[in-house]
Amino acid sequence: MTVVVPRIVKIITKRGGALPLPTEILIGISGFLRHFWWLLLLFLLAFIVAFKLFLQNERGRYLFDAFLLKIPIIGDLFKKQAISRFAITLSTLMESGIPSLEALEIVEKIVGNKVLEKAIADARAQIVEGKDISVSLEKSKIFPPVVQCMIATGEQSGHLEEILEQLAEAFDEEIDLTTQKLTSMIEPVIIVALAGVVGFIVLAVVLPMVQGFQM
Repeated sequence: MTVVVPRIVKIITKRGGALPLPTEILIGISGFLRHFWWLLLLFLLAFIVAFKLFLQNERGRYLFDAFLLKIPIIGDLFKKQAISRFAITLSTLMESGIPSLEALEIVEKIVGNKVLEKAIADARAQIVEGKDISVSLEKSKIFPPVVQCMIATGEQSGHLEEILEQLAEAFDEEIDLTTQKLTSMIEPVIIVALAGVVGFIVLAVVLPMVQGFQM
């Protein structure tokens, strides 16, 4: 864009005449990149610094994590990963003899999402009041009903650790399926986008030549 395009532009402009719109757009983009690349770099650095500062803020990180969970497919993937991590870690800790309240406090710190962290913290507060884990998680509205049902089954049967392990395995399988689905969607989009960019550049270069032959 900054080396090849300017050379082609020189050849095209020597022919004279009005340039097609795609060619003018390409020339404008190329000129901007050649003369103001430093401005783009400065903007990128400023954005990175501002974004890091935003994430360091507790409220900012919570809003960002909430936004991630709302993104179609990707948000579902993040939620499933966090729930799988929650289930397998809680199962391992409880199997080691750690009380559920203490185990939940540890899980809260490693779940990797501020929204789920808050949900677990709120659940712990309700468990202290004597409520079951499944009932406490249900009030958070974050964990899917299947998670609440399986945990309730585990609590009633006395095999919560095993149920949590099965839950983690089930979500891991769903994560694999979601990842495959996401990959199958992204690949065509990338190919179409690249084809569009290349096609636009070719069109911008070829159109003036065609006009020149017609004159």
